[in-house]
Amino acid sequence: MFYYMFMPLDKHIDGGFGVTAEAFKEAAEKLAEGEQEDIFTHSHLPINFLYRHAVELYLKSVIIVIHRSLGLSYGGKPADLEPHVLREGKWLPIYRVHSVGTLYAYFKSLVMDNKEAIDKVAQTDWSAVPPELDEAIAVIDKADSGSTYFRYPITQDPSADQEKSSWKDVPHTEVFRSMKPGAKPVKAFLVLDEDDQIVNSYQYDHEPLRHLREALRKATELLSGAHTGLRMELAGGR
Repeated sequence: MFYYMFMPLDKHIDGGFGVTAEAFKEAAEKLAEGEQEDIFTHSHLPINFLYRHAVELYLKSVIIVIHRSLGLSYGGKPADLEPHVLREGKWLPIYRVHSVGTLYAYFKSLVMDNKEAIDKVAQTDWSAVPPELDEAIAVIDKADSGSTYFRYPITQDPSADQEKSSWKDVPHTEVFRSMKPGAKPVKAFLVLDEDDQIVNSYQYDHEPLRHLREALRKATELLSGAHTGLRMELAGGR
């Protein structure tokens, strides 16, 4: 039984990280359902942010669950105190770590280094991490290691910022070529000069960052299942 589902957040073994991740995941899925009707321009940005934040929270949850269930200290500090993550030999407060790559690497080291202790209480081999999760996390962390890519229009990578826009700067000749029988309807905005000559053309991208969305969705699904399983097998549903 998932006891934590009926308890205040501060009573959960992970401090509420897991159910908060579930809330972000469900919100992303609800928005994504309406995305098929193009509910609003750039809808992919908040949807992707919700998925990405769910991934981060799931990883933080399972790290805390493992530490507290097994009584593992954070570099000598008790497991029931503020959670930390080990990165390059340094213990960092978990609230300051936003890289899903860093969190995932630490999670994997936890299940590998404590495999014997985990196997004594769990039926699942938690060290057997699926390779598709490795791939999805790598894609996500490369695009958004600091949890800023979907939250702001401008980051430190101008070329990547251009990719996330729903409207793309496309030569008008390409816009016209994309208007083919049987193809998706084309949305375009053409800017004309005083002689009615096209000086700028912008085309609407119906599926920006599709590969990244697929990675976010895959990682969220896999980590949601891992979170539930670890809570049940290691923490008795707390």
